[in-house]
Amino acid sequence: MAARPLTSRVEGPLAGFAVGYESWLAAKGICRRAIRDRIWQFWYLSEWLDGRGLSAVELDRRCAEEHLAERREAGYVERGTPSSLGWPLEYLREIGVAPPDTEAPAGPVDRLLVDYREYMVLERRFAARTVAGCDRVARVFLENLEERHGGLDLDVLMAADISEFLVSESRRLNVGGMRGLVSKLRPLMVFLHVTGRIPHPLRWAVPRVADTNGRLLPRVVDRETVTALLASCDRGRPVGVRDYAMLLLLARLGLRSAEVASMQLEDIDWRAGELLVHGKGGREGSAAAACRRRGGRVRPSLGE
Repeated sequence: MAARPLTSRVEGPLAGFAVGYESWLAAKGICRRAIRDRIWQFWYLSEWLDGRGLSAVELDRRCAEEHLAERREAGYVERGTPSSLGWPLEYLREIGVAPPDTEAPAGPVDRLLVDYREYMVLERRFAARTVAGCDRVARVFLENLEERHGGLDLDVLMAADISEFLVSESRRLNVGGMRGLVSKLRPLMVFLHVTGRIPHPLRWAVPRVADTNGRLLPRVVDRETVTALLASCDRGRPVGVRDYAMLLLLARLGLRSAEVASMQLEDIDWRAGELLVHGKGGREGSAAAACRRRGGRVRPSLGE
């Protein structure tokens, strides 16, 4: 039996908008895992409204901040800042459900981005397209920093925060995407330093993306190497069982590393003995189809 979609589990006054919200996020290019996190957040918000007898049309900035404050008090710090509910509110306002925001942007990220855009236009003379791209990357970085530290305290910004952000983004971007990301992140570091918001120049902490031309891994791994890799897994421990299963998926089905890493329990149809594979460009299909597209054959069993 196929796993029940997460959007169908959303209950309360926002239940009827969950599917549309998921499509809206996907249209913005949000990765699948981040969309799942946002749907969970949508679910919690809907339950909170339902518990207070509020409808979707009564959801405003004040309600959102009250909801987040209660979650922080309960110990839930992930996505626990006012900026984290920006997308649900924006979506509900776009479709005419939530009331329009009559207040000026009050969040620290929004206020900082106003100054940053002015700096890019007046000081750096960036083109409109460049300003838009840098603004988008800056928002993602600053909101990520705000969530991890429980507030936008730039005094604690270190090179390690930049490295952690880039590592996280590299899981969903290819080499070209990462090059664009780092090129748009450096102007933010320059702005924060020259305006006195951070004491040290951190532009140097944004590394160059390695050039992989001519450094490709071997296309074929011999049988002896695969056997040695499988034998190295300690199958008496949970982590060893996990590693063994992942290596089998790579070796016998020819799946990409990203396809194996993104696999969830609900992607396994135990009765039919099938796996749902999430490929490039948001494509989905069975493991057998993914293997055949690459010219391979599906072995009859994943186990021994």
